[in-house]
Amino acid sequence: MLGRLIFLIAMSFALAGITNYSYAQASPTPTPSPTATVAASPSPSPTATPVKNNTGYPIWKTITIGNFKTKSELLAALQKAGVTALSSNLIEGNSFALSAEPVQINLVRVKVKDFQIDRYGAYRKEFFAKALSKGLALCPLEVGPQLRLQYTGQPNNELLRVASEPIMDAGYLNFFSLEQWPGFKPWLYARNRRPTEDFWYDEDEWVFMLPPPIKKVLENK
Repeated sequence: MLGRLIFLIAMSFALAGITNYSYAQASPTPTPSPTATVAASPSPSPTATPVKNNTGYPIWKTITIGNFKTKSELLAALQKAGVTALSSNLIEGNSFALSAEPVQINLVRVKVKDFQIDRYGAYRKEFFAKALSKGLALCPLEVGPQLRLQYTGQPNNELLRVASEPIMDAGYLNFFSLEQWPGFKPWLYARNRRPTEDFWYDEDEWVFMLPPPIKKVLENK
C-alpha cells in the first residue's frame, strides 16, 4: 500500500514537469520588435527676404562716392573701365561736384508707374515729388558716373536714369543714364528733355537714394 502511494506521488511530479516544459516550448517569451525610426522631415530652407527700410523699397545697390579727388581722375577711371562716356561734358561742367570724402549711398530702383500717377507716365516734377513724399531722396550728381563704374554686368537693353537735380545744358534738362546695348561697351549717357516737355513714360526706370543719405567710409589703418 505504501509502495503504491509513493509510486503515484512520483508520477504526479513527473507529469507536472512534462507539462511545464511543454508550455515553455509552446509559449516562448515574445521578443519585442525593433522600433521603426521615422526620419525627421527636413526643415524648409529659409526664404531670402529683400533688405527693406522704412520707405518700403528694397535696397538695390550700395555704392561709394568721393573716392576721386578731381574730375580728371574720375573721367580717366571711366575711360580705363571701357565706358563710353557720352556725357563727359556734364561732368566737366560747373554744376557737377565731387564729394569731399568717401561715403556710401544706398540706392533703389523705381519705375514711374510705381508711383501710380497716370497710366501712361508722369511729369518729372510729379513723380519726383511723390518719391520724396515716400521717403526717397534725389542722388548727388556724382552717383551717375560712380554707379556706371560700380555696376558691372548690366544686362543688355537695360536703361537706368539717375534721379537728381537736372543739369541744364543748351536749353535741355539732363540726367545721367546708364545704358547697355548689344555689341556696345557700357554707356554713361545723358537723357534730356526740354523744360516744357519733361514727361516720362510709365516703364521708365529711375535710381533714387535712401536717406539717411550717406555714411562715411572709414579708411583702413
